[in-house]
Amino acid sequence: PTPPHSTPTPPHPPHPTHPTPLTPPHSPQPRSPRPTHHASGEAEGVSKLTIFRLGENRAAGVTAAALVPLLRNPVSRLHELWLGWSEFGATAATFIEALEVSVSLKLLDVSWCGLEATVGAALGAALSAPHSLTKLDLSHNSLGTAEALAIASALSGSDTLNEVDMSWNPIGVRGIAALSAHAITRSRNISLDHVQPSLQLPARCAIAVAI
Repeated sequence: PTPPHSTPTPPHPPHPTHPTPLTPPHSPQPRSPRPTHHASGEAEGVSKLTIFRLGENRAAGVTAAALVPLLRNPVSRLHELWLGWSEFGATAATFIEALEVSVSLKLLDVSWCGLEATVGAALGAALSAPHSLTKLDLSHNSLGTAEALAIASALSGSDTLNEVDMSWNPIGVRGIAALSAHAITRSRNISLDHVQPSLQLPARCAIAVAI
């Protein structure tokens, strides 16, 4: 007998495969910008520096200029600044002027810094303005009579500045007399060791004039 006609069953087509979507490369989230610190308050990152010692540093001229904004900051905490045996150079007057608005500095050592008469006007203005200084070391510089008289005038109106060292400065007889008067009449601690009075007169002559 003839076998029944049978139609072969076609094989099932393979299931379509969907391409795996490409994963985009990981892109980092943008970082938030770092907060900018301003010198306007504690919350904005005011420096907490209270004591700074930079003695015997020939780069002090550059550093002193960098300290000017800190001295001018109304909420600065800088209380002591030791810059002895340093070279201020052309920044001396700018640095001294900044003392006029400093509200926190109590001790300043600028001995052996090569300060000359060119800072006289700035020094007188800074010490005549309201300030917080209690001790000022100006020894071993080249400050003259005018600077000594400016300091003496500033002492007349200051209730805080009680200790001044002017040793080893050519302040002359008038300078010695003016500063000695404050030492004697207002009980200020004023050092005048080895000052160089004009005409090479001994310091005791100036003290006699002050008395």
